Amino acid sequence: MFSHLLQCGLIGALSASAAWAADYRVPLMAQPPKLDGKIEPAEWAQSAGFDGFAMGGNLERRRVRAFVGATPSHLYFAFLSQLPAEGELTSAVDTDTVKIVFDDSIEVWIDPTPGSEHGQMFQMLANAVGRQGYKHHARGNVRERPDWRGNWQVANGLHDGYWHCELAVAITDIAPGRTADQGAWGINLCRNWKQPWAFSSLGGGAYAPENIRFTFARQDALAVAHESRADAFVGDLDMNLSIANPTDKPIAVKAEMLIKRDVMPELRHAEELSIEPGKPQQIALQAKDASTRKYQLDIRVTSPDGQKGYYARSYAWAADKPWLWTTTKKQVLPIDIQFAYYPYLNRMRILADVSNLPEAAVLDKLTCTIRKKGTTKAIKTVTFDKFAKGRQELAFELRPLNGEYELVAQAHGKNVPPGELIKPFQRTVYEWEHLGLGTSKKVYPPFTPIQVKGMSVSTVLREHTMNDAGLWEQVIAAGKPLLAGPMRFETVAGGQPVTPKATSLRFTRKRDNEAIAEARFQAGPLRALVQSTGD
Repeated sequence: MFSHLLQCGLIGALSASAAWAADYRVPLMAQPPKLDGKIEPAEWAQSAGFDGFAMGGNLERRRVRAFVGATPSHLYFAFLSQLPAEGELTSAVDTDTVKIVFDDSIEVWIDPTPGSEHGQMFQMLANAVGRQGYKHHARGNVRERPDWRGNWQVANGLHDGYWHCELAVAITDIAPGRTADQGAWGINLCRNWKQPWAFSSLGGGAYAPENIRFTFARQDALAVAHESRADAFVGDLDMNLSIANPTDKPIAVKAEMLIKRDVMPELRHAEELSIEPGKPQQIALQAKDASTRKYQLDIRVTSPDGQKGYYARSYAWAADKPWLWTTTKKQVLPIDIQFAYYPYLNRMRILADVSNLPEAAVLDKLTCTIRKKGTTKAIKTVTFDKFAKGRQELAFELRPLNGEYELVAQAHGKNVPPGELIKPFQRTVYEWEHLGLGTSKKVYPPFTPIQVKGMSVSTVLREHTMNDAGLWEQVIAAGKPLLAGPMRFETVAGGQPVTPKATSLRFTRKRDNEAIAEARFQAGPLRALVQSTGD
């Protein structure tokens, strides 16, 4: 490449559309689940299972699993939603109202006639302390029913770090005269998160189930459940798909899990299976991936010819660091430190700022301690006691470091807020440090050295011929010229065009990895030096 060129790069990015359609063909449950606020896997074994809710096609980091099932007379739903590692769910609403949306809450949306021009949707909200809210939505020539109240059966419980919420919906309340296995149902399950706020749903998009259809059947239906058994956000991929057949005949399927990444190759597990009655089968897709930044998961279970769908999900996520969800409000101290660490010099600079201390505070000093993470033993402690306009900077030596460390700042004095400000940093000593790696000028195969012949420079399947002004006369790629004509400078001096007069181009360096050419030209009073570097 040449340094005087504007270089453009293309980086592939993956995203999942919120507009994809999902169809699920689920068997009727032989027995309804027991609604007691504790989700037992055996009770939901004949339902459709889902792991992860999304918004805009992007997976919410806080975990939620969901189950959707039915008997002829009822629809059943279950949410297994992650609790904060520290703190509690927001459950401030203490009446039955749709204002529950301002709490940590779940929502169920049901459309008995999805895709119809005239129809209705039923919305239910619930928080973790048992409060519920209901709203009826109409479209077309159907009138809204502002007084509708579902009074659906809801059971809550908090167990092993998860909020368990189970629901039963009597079909007579939303589609009188109909049973669950008659026609399709539009269903979306949603989670409203607080601290911080976020919305996510089973469909991966908005609230209404416009692209999510469930069909409940007595025959030719499968209980498919997806589970992510590790933290995919840190590249620990452990996707599992369970497929069970509670009907009385074998069902042939093609099951596929595909993870697209911004590195190659894609990860894929696909099998054609015969699911025998009462004999669940599982497929898994596993990998440890520390390189990918963006992922997209696609799951499909269909008939072998792809004509009949049993299960379909898709969502994307971006790699992230290990993370814990906390809702505990932490004290924000009115002090701050900024720092720079120079590992090869074993030096550190710290800028301390106490300008936000309350007016009543009388500061004697601020100390900053460097310590190994997880310990209290100080490696170094420095004292700030000469502030100017609330700021002071210190630079100092450190012993060589290797590992995870913390800077701990604390203010001392009268009426000074107590507590410590902690900032982490890490120093990793790599095996290749100080070895001079990467400084060689050698060009290693399959890369080819730069070749200079006369006024031409050849690099990686291209030949660039330059002119005396240091610009390209022509570029040949795959044996074909790319330029319609030679490149040139156009100059204006004293309001008049002046033709540049160039001296001969000369190469000042010719190496396997680098070629540098210089050219000079004059245009009236203008004198110019042009340098072109190919590497």
